[in-house]
Formats: sequence, C-alpha cells, structure tokens
Amino acid sequence: MSRLTVAEGLHFFENLSPSVAPNTESGPPSPRDEARQKVWNRTVPEIQQRLRFLMKVGLDYPTLNRSASSLSGGEFQRARLASCLGTGLRGVCYVLDEPTAGLHPLDTRRLIDTLTELRDQGNSVLVVEHDVECMQQADWLVDLGPGAGLAGGYVVASGPPNEVANHPNSVTAPYLKRTTYDVEKKIDSEHDDPQSDRNEETDLGVLTLSGARRHNLKDVTLRLPLGRFTCVTGVSGSGKSTLISQTLVPAVRRALQGEHTKSKDFDTLQGWEAVQAVVEIDQSPLGRSAQSTPATFSGIWDEIRKLFAKTRASRIRGFKASRFSFNSRSGRCAECKGRGTQRVEMHFLPDVEMECPVCRGARFNRQTLHVTFRDKSVADVLAMTVSEALEVFENFAKLQAILAT
Repeated sequence: MSRLTVAEGLHFFENLSPSVAPNTESGPPSPRDEARQKVWNRTVPEIQQRLRFLMKVGLDYPTLNRSASSLSGGEFQRARLASCLGTGLRGVCYVLDEPTAGLHPLDTRRLIDTLTELRDQGNSVLVVEHDVECMQQADWLVDLGPGAGLAGGYVVASGPPNEVANHPNSVTAPYLKRTTYDVEKKIDSEHDDPQSDRNEETDLGVLTLSGARRHNLKDVTLRLPLGRFTCVTGVSGSGKSTLISQTLVPAVRRALQGEHTKSKDFDTLQGWEAVQAVVEIDQSPLGRSAQSTPATFSGIWDEIRKLFAKTRASRIRGFKASRFSFNSRSGRCAECKGRGTQRVEMHFLPDVEMECPVCRGARFNRQTLHVTFRDKSVADVLAMTVSEALEVFENFAKLQAILAT
C-alpha cells in the first residue's frame, strides 16, 4: 500500500470492500464488531480527509512511502500545509515565512487557495511574503520600510491591498497595481533587435545532456546554450532540481575531474569541455557553525583579518591574521569561545541565548580588541552594516567588489 500514489491511495480508501468494513447487516453487532466500528470511524475518514487535502494542494503524484528528503521545497511546504488543513482546528494563528519562495505561479495559486481555506475555517493566517499575487489576495496588508536596514523599521502603509496600492510613500504600491509581472530592462540603443543576440548557438557552444532518467525524468534531452542566461522552470515536482542539481551538475563535475564512467542516470554529456568550473549555490544554509557570519561565508573576513594583521599594533604584538579568527584560542573570548553568546539551560523550558558576560558580545578577548584599523576594532567591523563597511574599506577593491554585490 505504501507504494501507491496519493491519488491511488485515496481511491483505495474510498472504495474499500464491504468485507473489510465492519459488517452490521448480518445481525446485532458483536463486541468485536463494535470495536472494529470505532476503529473504522476514527481512522478511515481521517485518512480519506488527509489524502484529499494532499490532492487539493496538488500533491496527487508522490507515493505514500516517498522520503521527505526527496521532496522539493514547494512539495514539502504544501505537504505541511495539507497537514494543517487536515487538523480541522479553529482559532489558530498560522504564521508562514515566505511560503511561495521557489514556487511556480500555478503552485502559488494553489498555495493561496489553501491559505484562504485555512482562513475560512475560522483561523488567522499571517504571512511574510514578497510575491505580488499573494499580497493582492490578502485581506489586510502591512508594508514595512521605506528601505532596508537602518533605512527601514517603519510601518509605511497598512490596510486592504487596494488602499496600500495607492499609498504615495510605499515602495510596494506600484507593484500591487500591476496585473502581470513587468521586467524593466534598459536596452542598448545600438541593438535594433534585442532578441537577435539570444539564439541558442554561442561561441562557447551548447552543453547537451541526453537520456536523463533519474527519479521522474522520462529520457530527457537537455540543451543549454553556454554564455547565456538560462532559466529552468516548471511546476513544483516537475523534475527541475532532479535534472539540474542531481543529474547535470554531478555529471559536469565528474567530467571536469576526468571521470568518464557510464552513469545509470543519463546516456551522454556533450559540450562540457567549454566549462572551466561549476559553482553551485543551492538552498542549503550558508553557515552551519555557531561562528559563521555574513563576513565569513562571503569571504571578506579573510581579507579583513589580513588588514588587521598588517597594522602597527599587530606587528608590535606579533599578531598574525589567524589571531582575528573566531577559531583562534589566542584571539577569541575564552568564555564563549568566539560565539559572543552563551546558552543558558532552562529546565522544562527552551534554552535561552544570553550575551557573553565577559566579552559583552564582542567575541574576542581584550588584547585582540586593542588592535584597531581606522579606529575600528574587529568587533566594531563585525557590527557594521554593509553600507558602513563600504565607506570604511573604500580603498580596497577586493573588499569593495564583494560588499557592493
């Protein structure tokens, strides 16, 4: 039974044989029949209802035994929403953070229908979202801004979407008025036909993957023009991630490493010789350790540490660039080990993160903090916004390039 798809499973439970169901027509029910009836009434209708909710959010095709890790982001999100629908609860406040991220417009509409149904059941639905269609379908819209970071933090507009759309100070307002997504692009006046340079063939050639058949792929042949901006789209679960992240990317990497063994996932890969390297930026967290910061995973912290190591104060003390690392025992705060916080265990309650009482969140020890660059310690630099860092490191091209991006 676990190999059935959701649609097949629903059909099975809706058409159970009478011999499987409790039989009350052959006479008074026995205690055993009554027990079976109670089990039936509690389980089968619930199973049917939950399968219907999965169907409603467009998840009719996954098998019941499919692992959660193999689901796409959109599929997983909708599966969780289906479970919320299936509870039948009322008076609940559901809070969702960007549920439409990565969804095809068709999936977005299904998602909005699901959220609307949750509301109609007597619940409150609070969504943090950028998708225009989702904003337009909301009953009430709160627009924060007007900018980001220090330029934000205010409620610019609040009300029904049609009122926010006419607010003079809302950056979101013009987008709410659009019925379709409009991409504004400046076209070089030297090009009379902007489409003329978008043909498939380029100087770099075409990357061709033939016979892809991993998971739900049906002997797919993919042709990607190199040197072009290519978008792969499709409804959630159509095989986008399977084709690109799980088939094409590993194939190109193996080819670049000189591995040309035959794969069970595809037939041939051609045109890879024009590719110098593959850099994949997926949806996994950028930093997995407690010491990770935007400065570390963007690569600028290595450069900043080198700058601090070149200062006169560092040379006098014999400090190297490694001194300014969160992993350096000599440079970091010994109490919090470079985290800036300490976890306090609360019995019978969730643990609480508290500011380190020794370094006060600075993450480094006092000797390390004595070294400054343009009157800024390493802790001061870490506390800067990107805009502030751009000013402090304005004469350093490598840092500017990363910060500006």
